[in-house]
Amino acid sequence: GIQGVMAMMEQQQRHSKQTMDSAFSDMKALMGNAKEMVKIAERITASAGSEASSEDSDLQGMLLELGIASPVTKAQTGSLFHQALARQLSDFLQGPLTRADGMLLLADV
Repeated sequence: GIQGVMAMMEQQQRHSKQTMDSAFSDMKALMGNAKEMVKIAERITASAGSEASSEDSDLQGMLLELGIASPVTKAQTGSLFHQALARQLSDFLQGPLTRADGMLLLADV
């Protein structure tokens, strides 16, 4: 009766909540990794700026291999840094996500 319908609705709500919690935890992990990658890129860029131009070209080659033609930095984008970074991540992940039918584990990224 009514209790059965209510129990089924509660179960669906719990399932939806678990699914959303899982999705947001994956998103938080992705953003945490993105921040770490930006720090690494900034550190590499800063160290490359003080070294010889041959090392600078090596750095650019490594970034190009990762699919990053011009890394997003706060110095370049200012207040639009997060939007530009999100766009760069989106562009970077589009190929792997397409090949994986739209779903990847964070370890595969």
